[in-house]
Amino acid sequence: MSNVAGRRPFWGHLRLILFSEALAREGLGPFLDVLARNPMPRRLAWLAVARGSLARSILEGYSELEKVPAETIMGQLEEYGQNSTSLAQTLHGFLLEMENPGRSPAASAVELVSKGGPSAPNDGESGDEGSEDVERGRAGAGGIKLVPMVRGAAVFKRDRLLGSLDEEETRGLLWVTNRVRGASIVRKHLRSKQVRW
Repeated sequence: MSNVAGRRPFWGHLRLILFSEALAREGLGPFLDVLARNPMPRRLAWLAVARGSLARSILEGYSELEKVPAETIMGQLEEYGQNSTSLAQTLHGFLLEMENPGRSPAASAVELVSKGGPSAPNDGESGDEGSEDVERGRAGAGGIKLVPMVRGAAVFKRDRLLGSLDEEETRGLLWVTNRVRGASIVRKHLRSKQVRW
């Protein structure tokens, strides 16, 4: 990068590290090694995996409140305790879990979601005209906007992605690791009414 720009990159402002799912399946070892050895990046930066799409597509998604979708993702990670259905993981926490024998590290999972539910973004592979708008998250077919949302968790074995956990499984992971900060538990009442705690 310094050959193109003529300046050294400044990593001190790094607050979110987002890897694509394909790259995470190949292994994040070399990238994590650079981030761990370089003194400039913050180890408290959020670490996440883009589930089902390219990391670029997530970062170019639509955000109603923020100008930059990464700010939306970071806000969701900071407030994960409201429902405890997603995992918030920092680079430091991931590196500690990765080096701990007998423990599989987990990272945050981010996906593009339409207002009506999950949507499979077009990462430009089909060659359709107009697919650039869907890829950039601005508006899809019928004006559907794709919004980045933190959901569930991505589970690793050492530095390679094994799979992902849905929201219910992620809540279980948070219970087991004592990281639940708040949640609503729905239980069916004897007279078939739902009760929340």
